Amino acid sequence: MGVRKRDNKWWVDFSFNQTRYRKRSPENSKLGAQAYELVLKQRLARGEPVDGIEASKAIFKDFAANWFEVYVKNNNKHSEIISKEKILRVHLIPYFGRLKLESINNLTVEKYKAKKIETGLNPKTINNHLA
Repeated sequence: MGVRKRDNKWWVDFSFNQTRYRKRSPENSKLGAQAYELVLKQRLARGEPVDGIEASKAIFKDFAANWFEVYVKNNNKHSEIISKEKILRVHLIPYFGRLKLESINNLTVEKYKAKKIETGLNPKTINNHLA
């Protein structure tokens, strides 16, 4: 994996302990991205979080709130922000909210899908929620 340039921005892309990490480099150069990759790997080797949120302690509700503020509000148009906020508030947080991130797996997601199908939602709608 390593570093790569995408849309004139340098990204770090690597795996550590069977987890894939993709981060935008704070310094927009190849050397800066390579240095950032080394820093991230060192943090992970020491057991430190790379996002400011330690995965073993983070719960879905906190992660979702952070993702919404940092990513959604900065990268989506207004109507998409409203749609994603509603999906989080009405569907995802009530079901996954108190779960630790590390405990959410394929089985948990399939149970969520089965529950939503029982309530009458279309499978396409459920997949859109999860996307």
